[in-house]
Amino acid sequence: MLVHIKFISYLARAFSLGVLLFANMVSRHSLLTILSGFILPMYTSGIITATVALIPFFLFVALSGLEVAVSIIQTYVFCILTSSYIKDTLDLQLI
Repeated sequence: MLVHIKFISYLARAFSLGVLLFANMVSRHSLLTILSGFILPMYTSGIITATVALIPFFLFVALSGLEVAVSIIQTYVFCILTSSYIKDTLDLQLI
């Protein structure tokens, strides 16, 4: 019975890691898509709104830079967790 519980535990860990990675990627891309869809009509509507649109544009550029930094950190964490899970699988101890 303990073998089955440990096997389900390992599957749940891998599944939760995949869901975490997917949710982080989708949420950031959705935010940038919404923000870029907001900026383009502002630039084309007039000179005054184009000037005001510089604020969301710089916010978009800053968020893009933040997305790159978070992606690098998340890749590192993903690799560390994956190697930890692989080590646990190879050194399977049921104690």
